Amino acid sequence: MIMFRTYVFLTESGIGLMYFQLKDFCPSVWMGDAIINCFATVLSYEEVNGRKLIKWKNKEVNKNFGETRRLFCHTVCFNDDVLTNTKYDDKGRLQKFSSALLMVLNKDASLLKLTDYTVIVFPILENNHFYLISFDMENLEKSAIDNMPGSESFIEFSDNTDFLKKTTPFKVKDVFVKYLRSVRHPKCLEFEQVIPKRLEIEWATVGNSVDCGVFAMRHMETWFGETDLKWDDGFPLAHTQKKSSLTRLRKKYACKIVCSDVNKRRNEVMGAAVAWKLAKGYEVEKGMDVNKTKGTFVVKLILIYGCFECLLCFFATMLVRIPMFVNLFHLCMYMGFFWFNTLLGD
Repeated sequence: MIMFRTYVFLTESGIGLMYFQLKDFCPSVWMGDAIINCFATVLSYEEVNGRKLIKWKNKEVNKNFGETRRLFCHTVCFNDDVLTNTKYDDKGRLQKFSSALLMVLNKDASLLKLTDYTVIVFPILENNHFYLISFDMENLEKSAIDNMPGSESFIEFSDNTDFLKKTTPFKVKDVFVKYLRSVRHPKCLEFEQVIPKRLEIEWATVGNSVDCGVFAMRHMETWFGETDLKWDDGFPLAHTQKKSSLTRLRKKYACKIVCSDVNKRRNEVMGAAVAWKLAKGYEVEKGMDVNKTKGTFVVKLILIYGCFECLLCFFATMLVRIPMFVNLFHLCMYMGFFWFNTLLGD
């Protein structure tokens, strides 16, 4: 039975996602870093075990497997503890980063030199906003990739001899270059001269503070570094169509994470999906492809949790006398999620 604090995604190295965290996939809900980190784990796994074909708007936006091997890191590599904690010196920050990187590499110390990767991507969470910092190891480029335009973005570019006075892109460069030097990476000296830059994108979005996690995941999925081809991750430019695309991606990525082969709990969750269909009276063919049930089941988990949380909010209001309109907002929001299920069908 799937309980609220049951892991629905768990890897050998301990990267996990609990059932109650799936509610972050609901439309217009800000995503937590646990989802971003699990998605990064899935993408890194696919880089080693065969990249899935990416299709968007009836066109492929993927490169052939083997041309570029990418590494997708976790937000903990450059969290506030690494970037702003005054108790750490250069050595302390390097140790924190190295420990986090080892987890990203599934505790395989033989990969710590990073010479196997051509693109290394770090998701950054700053001021409750997700964006990416990418190191293109072949073309010696360091890019900040953000769904917000420069006029609205939190990202600033300012260097300083004092680490704590640097802005985040330069802090990331400082720690990463010191790490490359410590493992004697062949390009560590060249990267010392690289200046971080903002990557300008046509689909930058103004006034959207809740979908940054979805944008970050899509950017990770489709970014292969600096190439001769123009990067196009498939987002439409019109606001309405873009919002619809973001909703579809939430559904897609919920399924991608839970149903990934790297997920130790995959068979259990898929078994629950089949059991749910049987309980609803639907026919389940022997040997049926779980892909036919996974989308509906994942979203059902989200909806059930949403309703449960509504009830908790209601009783909390009665107990502590929080203004009723707060509850009504939650209730309306979660009731609105039920239309999301119609996107999937049964």
